[in-house]
Amino acid sequence: MYGLALLEPDDLHQAGTRTSPAPHGRGQNAVIESFWSRMQVELLDRRRWRTRLELANAIFEYLGIFHNRQQRHSAIGWLTPVEFEKRLPSTVA
Repeated sequence: MYGLALLEPDDLHQAGTRTSPAPHGRGQNAVIESFWSRMQVELLDRRRWRTRLELANAIFEYLGIFHNRQQRHSAIGWLTPVEFEKRLPSTVA
């Protein structure tokens, strides 16, 4: 995602993407800023990590197990992602 910021809007359009109509600034990234803030408090600030591998494993576990499966999200009506997906109509590919 960060690499896209280096491209011009015309380059992004040619690649089939759309840019945000919102002005650049803090409000544009509110969701990701909220996520990083929460992860900082719930995981990163709670202990010191001895190695990068230990930290990487903790982040993977936080994302894959807690955040994506158990954490309630305001953007989906304070449901967990698993609860939200169960409410969606099933589709056959």
